Amino acid sequence: MLTAAGAYLDEVALFPRSFVDQAIGRCSAETDGQGGKVFVNCNPAGPYHWFKTEFIDKAKEKKILVLHFTMNDNLSLSERVKERFYRIYSGVFFQRYILGLWVLAEGIIYDMFNEEEHVIDEWPIDIHDYQVAIDYGTKNPTAFVLQGIHYDTDGVAIYYNLKEYFYDGRAEGKQKTDNTYYDELETFCAGYTNEVIIDPSAASFIALIEEKGVLSVTPADNAVLDGIRTVSRLISEKRCLTHRDCTNLLRERSSYVWDEKAAKRGEDKPKKENDHIMDAERYGIFTKENNGVRMDDYTAALMRGARVHG
Repeated sequence: MLTAAGAYLDEVALFPRSFVDQAIGRCSAETDGQGGKVFVNCNPAGPYHWFKTEFIDKAKEKKILVLHFTMNDNLSLSERVKERFYRIYSGVFFQRYILGLWVLAEGIIYDMFNEEEHVIDEWPIDIHDYQVAIDYGTKNPTAFVLQGIHYDTDGVAIYYNLKEYFYDGRAEGKQKTDNTYYDELETFCAGYTNEVIIDPSAASFIALIEEKGVLSVTPADNAVLDGIRTVSRLISEKRCLTHRDCTNLLRERSSYVWDEKAAKRGEDKPKKENDHIMDAERYGIFTKENNGVRMDDYTAALMRGARVHG
């Protein structure tokens, strides 16, 4: 049985409550007559998060010292870096990560999106890679999104949602089989890519794609909040653009909202409505970004017109 004099928990709001309680309980060694010490830090979550309600709100009675820091307290950050963070975060993420406030996730999720800045009418001519992101449903709608990736001269990726497929069996009054969806997926990919990114929970459809041997499957990183943060950041940086023909994606973008009932339970999650193409888009972008996608330095240097030796 472990007895400790102290502990340091980084990003404590992401830990399970049971783990934090255990860590505190283990810090019982007497070192200076006052018992163990526990140090924690975190970015804020919602106001009903257990760490906010049980520790921060009860700091006085539990003899906890709470310190509130913002980016201005970090002397290693230049003004240019701070301006970048001010620019790329908006809505609930700005309030939490920039201002350090414990606020509800409510309203439109991608509230930084606007048609004038983020919708295109022409396909870019300089797409370097394509991929198809998939949200597969048996009873729910199935969605495919063709995503083009352009790399700028620093090798940084810009994503374009260029074409969509959307089928709602309930609305149409007729369900489709895995084989039918596969045939339509292969047609959708033809001429662009054989790379598809799909939620790993779609086991039967993944097995069928692999059995056919034509398309290459990458299991999606389906972490919801991290994915939403990434897509939000890219929209804010104008690195996630959508073609006007993607009507279902644009419809969902404007109606994709936080689940307010879940927020009052201390959970951040989207409402499970109008989320099928939103899920597909997120799978494609977050999986690519999480794998560190960027053009290699050699090719990026050539694009800048630099002479490359070696």
